This record gives sequence, structure tokens and C-alpha cells, in this order.
Amino acid sequence: GASANTATVDSDRTAPVDSNEVVVTVNEPLAVGLTADEDDVIAGETIHYHLTVENTSALALTGLAVTDADVADCEAQPLPDLAVGEDVTVDCDYTPTNADAGTFANQATVDSDQTEPASSEVVAAEVKARAA
Repeated sequence: GASANTATVDSDRTAPVDSNEVVVTVNEPLAVGLTADEDDVIAGETIHYHLTVENTSALALTGLAVTDADVADCEAQPLPDLAVGEDVTVDCDYTPTNADAGTFANQATVDSDQTEPASSEVVAAEVKARAA
């Protein structure tokens, strides 16, 4: 987001003087993207996910960890420390069952020692039940 700031200086001998307004734009320190190769599968077929994490902060990020309640394989992927501007993509898979029939929505969250958690967009795939 953006934050605007104006300072005012005053003394016993002068009238108050306002500074120019300064607008500072703050980017999220972590950019997290999640994509899937498949958007329509039959239960038992694999959904291949790609999780991309980019350090958009001004600090090196350490202790990065993935949380993904629906796809344990994504959560199990180790992430390296990221230098400023560096990114990494990890691949993970999920094989839905008949219990997942319908829209299977997934979202991953990444946290680091220096930042608040950041979440990906929700990625949905249609899962059709496999005939018995």
C-alpha cells in the first residue's frame, strides 16, 4: 500500500512551516504464486502444482516455510533462504480421491523469520469421481 506523510516545523520565532508531502509505497515482502498444470481431472489422476516464492523485500529472508492444509506435498517442500530479488519455484503433487469430487480449491501460504505470512491465490481444479 501507500502511505503519505507531511511534517510541520514550528519554533518560538517563526510561523509553522509544512514540508512537502512524501508518499512511500510499501510492497509486500513476499510474492507467492501457485499454479496447476491441470484444471480438470478424474479422481486418481495427479494435479501438478508449481509454487513460486519471490523475495520482494529489502532484506534477505531466512526460515521460509510453506503451509498448505490441502496438499501435504507442497507443505513438505523445503524452501531455501532468499536474497533480495531472488525467487524459487518448487513442484508438488496431489492425487485427489472420489471424496474430492467437485471443485478442489488449493491455496499455499509462505512465512519467513522476517515477514508476516503471505498467501497465494486460490487455484481450483474440477475433480470428477472415478466410476467404481
